Amino acid sequence: MKTLETKYDKHGWKIIVKRSKENNYHIYLRSKDGNHKIHKPFYLRLSEKNVNTIIKFIRELKLEAKKTK
Repeated sequence: MKTLETKYDKHGWKIIVKRSKENNYHIYLRSKDGNHKIHKPFYLRLSEKNVNTIIKFIRELKLEAKKTK
């Protein structure tokens, strides 16, 4: 499973994007303080910048998948 992630932002959050062998994408938002554990399930509210970051990571993973075929 390939994983990409951002650095923590000024509010202590980071985005983690994973691609499984079945070509499923797993997208997580994690916090330094563990705030992501408070809500079950944790629903994402993403800024435009975070959405663009996810799109960039997915494009990178698709390109890598094409190279490995």
